[in-house]
Amino acid sequence: MRGPDRFLRALARLVLKAFFREVETAGAERIPLHRPLVLVANHVNGLIDPILLLGPLPVLPRFLAKSTLWKNPLVRPFLDLAGAIPVYRRQDEGSDLAKNAETFSRSHELLAEGGALALFPEGTSHSDPALKPLKTGAARIVLEAERKFPGLGTRIVPVGLLFDAKQAFRARALVQVGRRSTRRRRSPWIPRIRSPPPANSPRASTGPSTRSPSTTRPGRTPG
Repeated sequence: MRGPDRFLRALARLVLKAFFREVETAGAERIPLHRPLVLVANHVNGLIDPILLLGPLPVLPRFLAKSTLWKNPLVRPFLDLAGAIPVYRRQDEGSDLAKNAETFSRSHELLAEGGALALFPEGTSHSDPALKPLKTGAARIVLEAERKFPGLGTRIVPVGLLFDAKQAFRARALVQVGRRSTRRRRSPWIPRIRSPPPANSPRASTGPSTRSPSTTRPGRTPG
Protein backbone atom coordinates (compact mmCIF):
# COMPACT_ATOMS: atom_id res chain seq x y z
CA MET A 1 0.00 0.00 0.00
CA ARG A 2 1.35 3.44 -0.93
CA GLY A 3 2.28 5.88 1.81
CA PRO A 4 -0.55 8.27 0.77
CA ASP A 5 -2.99 5.36 0.88
CA ARG A 6 -1.96 4.47 4.42
CA PHE A 7 -2.40 8.11 5.41
CA LEU A 8 -5.86 8.28 3.81
CA ARG A 9 -7.03 5.09 5.51
CA ALA A 10 -5.76 6.29 8.89
CA LEU A 11 -7.41 9.68 8.37
CA ALA A 12 -10.71 8.07 7.31
CA ARG A 13 -10.74 5.85 10.39
CA LEU A 14 -9.95 8.82 12.62
CA VAL A 15 -12.84 10.83 11.13
CA LEU A 16 -15.23 7.91 11.53
CA LYS A 17 -14.16 7.34 15.13
CA ALA A 18 -14.79 11.01 15.91
CA PHE A 19 -18.05 11.33 13.97
CA PHE A 20 -19.77 8.03 14.86
CA ARG A 21 -20.32 6.20 18.11
CA GLU A 22 -20.13 2.91 16.21
CA VAL A 23 -19.44 1.80 12.64
CA GLU A 24 -20.44 -1.81 11.99
CA THR A 25 -19.24 -3.67 8.90
CA ALA A 26 -21.10 -6.75 7.66
CA GLY A 27 -20.19 -9.00 4.75
CA ALA A 28 -16.70 -7.60 4.14
CA GLU A 29 -15.54 -11.16 3.47
CA ARG A 30 -17.61 -11.05 0.25
CA ILE A 31 -15.21 -8.55 -1.30
CA PRO A 32 -12.86 -10.43 -3.66
CA LEU A 33 -9.28 -9.36 -3.05
CA HIS A 34 -6.45 -9.13 -5.58
CA ARG A 35 -8.74 -8.73 -8.57
CA PRO A 36 -10.37 -5.78 -10.36
CA LEU A 37 -13.64 -4.69 -8.79
CA VAL A 38 -16.16 -1.89 -8.76
CA LEU A 39 -17.88 -0.92 -5.51
CA VAL A 40 -21.32 0.60 -6.00
CA ALA A 41 -23.03 2.21 -3.02
CA ASN A 42 -26.06 4.28 -2.16
CA HIS A 43 -25.36 7.97 -1.58
CA VAL A 44 -27.28 9.52 1.31
CA ASN A 45 -24.71 11.33 3.44
CA GLY A 46 -22.51 13.50 1.25
CA LEU A 47 -18.75 13.30 1.85
CA ILE A 48 -19.25 10.88 4.75
CA ASP A 49 -20.19 8.11 2.28
CA PRO A 50 -16.77 7.77 0.61
CA ILE A 51 -15.11 7.91 4.03
CA LEU A 52 -17.24 4.92 5.07
CA LEU A 53 -15.89 3.02 2.06
CA LEU A 54 -12.29 4.08 2.71
CA GLY A 55 -12.10 3.30 6.41
CA PRO A 56 -13.45 -0.14 7.33
CA LEU A 57 -13.29 -2.17 4.10
CA PRO A 58 -10.33 -4.43 3.14
CA VAL A 59 -9.75 -2.60 -0.17
CA LEU A 60 -8.81 1.00 -0.88
CA PRO A 61 -10.79 2.12 -3.93
CA ARG A 62 -10.30 5.09 -6.21
CA PHE A 63 -13.45 7.19 -6.45
CA LEU A 64 -15.34 8.75 -9.28
CA ALA A 65 -16.25 12.24 -8.08
CA LYS A 66 -18.10 15.13 -9.67
CA SER A 67 -15.69 17.55 -11.31
CA THR A 68 -17.04 20.56 -9.39
CA LEU A 69 -15.49 19.21 -6.17
CA TRP A 70 -12.06 20.17 -7.56
CA LYS A 71 -13.16 23.81 -7.32
CA ASN A 72 -13.26 23.51 -3.52
CA PRO A 73 -9.75 24.43 -2.26
CA LEU A 74 -10.27 22.46 0.96
CA VAL A 75 -11.41 19.27 -0.77
CA ARG A 76 -9.16 19.28 -3.84
CA PRO A 77 -5.92 18.19 -2.09
CA PHE A 78 -7.66 15.13 -0.66
CA LEU A 79 -9.17 14.24 -4.03
CA ASP A 80 -5.74 14.37 -5.66
CA LEU A 81 -4.14 12.43 -2.81
CA ALA A 82 -6.82 9.75 -3.13
CA GLY A 83 -6.35 9.44 -6.88
CA ALA A 84 -10.01 10.36 -7.47
CA ILE A 85 -11.21 10.56 -11.07
CA PRO A 86 -13.39 13.54 -12.07
CA VAL A 87 -16.77 13.03 -13.70
CA TYR A 88 -18.22 15.79 -15.86
CA ARG A 89 -21.98 16.01 -15.44
CA ARG A 90 -24.49 17.64 -17.75
CA GLN A 91 -26.18 19.48 -14.89
CA ASP A 92 -22.97 21.20 -13.78
CA GLU A 93 -22.57 24.62 -15.41
CA GLY A 94 -19.53 24.86 -17.64
CA SER A 95 -18.89 21.13 -17.54
CA ASP A 96 -17.12 19.74 -20.62
CA LEU A 97 -18.74 16.34 -21.22
CA ALA A 98 -16.07 15.44 -23.78
CA LYS A 99 -13.63 15.05 -20.88
CA ASN A 100 -15.54 11.99 -19.74
CA ALA A 101 -13.66 10.03 -22.42
CA GLU A 102 -10.58 10.40 -20.23
CA THR A 103 -12.66 9.51 -17.16
CA PHE A 104 -13.64 6.20 -18.72
CA SER A 105 -10.13 5.54 -20.00
CA ARG A 106 -8.59 6.09 -16.54
CA SER A 107 -11.21 3.80 -15.02
CA HIS A 108 -10.44 1.05 -17.53
CA GLU A 109 -6.72 1.33 -16.86
CA LEU A 110 -7.28 1.16 -13.11
CA LEU A 111 -9.27 -2.06 -13.47
CA ALA A 112 -6.68 -3.51 -15.86
CA GLU A 113 -4.08 -2.99 -13.12
CA GLY A 114 -6.25 -5.01 -10.72
CA GLY A 115 -7.43 -1.95 -8.83
CA ALA A 116 -10.72 -1.10 -7.15
CA LEU A 117 -13.06 1.66 -8.30
CA ALA A 118 -15.90 3.09 -6.20
CA LEU A 119 -18.85 5.12 -7.35
CA PHE A 120 -22.36 6.13 -6.35
CA PRO A 121 -24.71 5.19 -9.22
CA GLU A 122 -27.48 7.53 -8.05
CA GLY A 123 -25.22 10.38 -9.15
CA THR A 124 -26.06 12.69 -6.26
CA SER A 125 -26.38 12.64 -2.48
CA HIS A 126 -29.94 12.81 -1.17
CA SER A 127 -32.21 12.15 1.81
CA ASP A 128 -34.99 10.24 0.04
CA PRO A 129 -36.18 7.02 1.72
CA ALA A 130 -35.59 5.04 -1.49
CA LEU A 131 -32.86 4.87 -4.12
CA LYS A 132 -32.92 7.40 -6.92
CA PRO A 133 -32.84 6.02 -10.49
CA LEU A 134 -29.42 4.49 -11.10
CA LYS A 135 -27.16 5.77 -13.83
CA THR A 136 -25.42 3.33 -16.15
CA GLY A 137 -21.82 4.42 -15.68
CA ALA A 138 -20.75 1.40 -13.63
CA ALA A 139 -22.04 -1.08 -16.20
CA ARG A 140 -20.49 0.87 -19.06
CA ILE A 141 -17.11 1.05 -17.34
CA VAL A 142 -17.04 -2.69 -16.67
CA LEU A 143 -18.26 -3.75 -20.11
CA GLU A 144 -15.85 -1.44 -21.94
CA ALA A 145 -12.94 -2.55 -19.73
CA GLU A 146 -13.75 -6.19 -20.50
CA ARG A 147 -13.75 -5.43 -24.23
CA LYS A 148 -10.43 -3.61 -24.03
CA PHE A 149 -8.84 -6.20 -21.75
CA PRO A 150 -10.43 -9.62 -22.48
CA GLY A 151 -10.57 -11.97 -19.52
CA LEU A 152 -10.25 -9.17 -16.97
CA GLY A 153 -13.02 -10.64 -14.80
CA THR A 154 -14.07 -7.44 -13.03
CA ARG A 155 -16.52 -7.94 -10.16
CA ILE A 156 -19.23 -5.44 -9.19
CA VAL A 157 -19.80 -5.41 -5.42
CA PRO A 158 -22.88 -3.64 -3.98
CA VAL A 159 -22.49 -1.82 -0.67
CA GLY A 160 -25.32 -0.44 1.45
CA LEU A 161 -24.68 2.50 3.78
CA LEU A 162 -27.22 2.83 6.59
CA PHE A 163 -27.51 5.19 9.55
CA ASP A 164 -29.68 5.05 12.66
CA ALA A 165 -29.83 8.88 12.81
CA LYS A 166 -28.12 10.39 9.79
CA GLN A 167 -28.14 14.00 10.98
CA ALA A 168 -27.03 13.24 14.53
CA PHE A 169 -23.47 13.51 15.77
CA ARG A 170 -22.10 10.32 17.34
CA ALA A 171 -24.78 8.20 15.70
CA ARG A 172 -24.22 4.66 14.41
CA ALA A 173 -23.59 3.47 10.86
CA LEU A 174 -23.66 0.15 9.06
CA VAL A 175 -21.57 -0.74 6.00
CA GLN A 176 -23.33 -3.77 4.49
CA VAL A 177 -21.52 -5.57 1.67
CA GLY A 178 -23.35 -7.70 -0.85
CA ARG A 179 -26.80 -9.21 -0.76
CA ARG A 180 -28.23 -9.82 2.65
CA SER A 181 -29.45 -13.38 3.17
CA THR A 182 -33.17 -13.62 3.84
CA ARG A 183 -32.32 -15.59 6.97
CA ARG A 184 -29.63 -13.23 8.26
CA ARG A 185 -30.19 -11.76 11.71
CA ARG A 186 -30.87 -8.04 11.62
CA SER A 187 -28.51 -5.68 13.41
CA PRO A 188 -30.37 -4.71 16.60
CA TRP A 189 -30.19 -0.96 16.03
CA ILE A 190 -31.18 -0.73 12.35
CA PRO A 191 -34.78 0.51 12.09
CA ARG A 192 -37.21 -1.71 10.22
CA ILE A 193 -38.58 0.26 7.26
CA ARG A 194 -42.15 -0.60 6.36
CA SER A 195 -43.50 -0.30 2.85
CA PRO A 196 -45.71 2.74 2.23
CA PRO A 197 -49.46 2.05 2.56
CA PRO A 198 -51.62 1.99 -0.59
CA ALA A 199 -52.71 5.39 -1.84
CA ASN A 200 -56.31 4.77 -0.74
CA SER A 201 -55.28 3.57 2.73
CA PRO A 202 -56.29 5.69 5.76
CA ARG A 203 -52.58 5.69 6.71
CA ALA A 204 -51.42 6.94 3.31
CA SER A 205 -51.13 10.54 4.46
CA THR A 206 -48.62 9.64 7.15
CA GLY A 207 -46.12 8.12 4.70
CA PRO A 208 -43.69 5.31 5.51
CA SER A 209 -43.23 4.61 9.20
CA THR A 210 -40.35 3.29 11.22
CA ARG A 211 -39.97 1.51 14.52
CA SER A 212 -37.56 2.73 17.13
CA PRO A 213 -34.21 0.89 17.08
CA SER A 214 -34.76 0.00 20.71
CA THR A 215 -37.84 -2.01 19.79
CA THR A 216 -36.59 -3.50 16.53
CA ARG A 217 -35.48 -7.10 16.50
CA PRO A 218 -32.07 -7.90 14.98
CA GLY A 219 -31.96 -7.84 10.48
CA ARG A 220 -23.18 10.66 -12.78
CA THR A 221 -22.68 10.70 -15.90
CA PRO A 222 -20.55 7.83 -15.28
CA GLY A 223 -21.97 6.74 -11.90
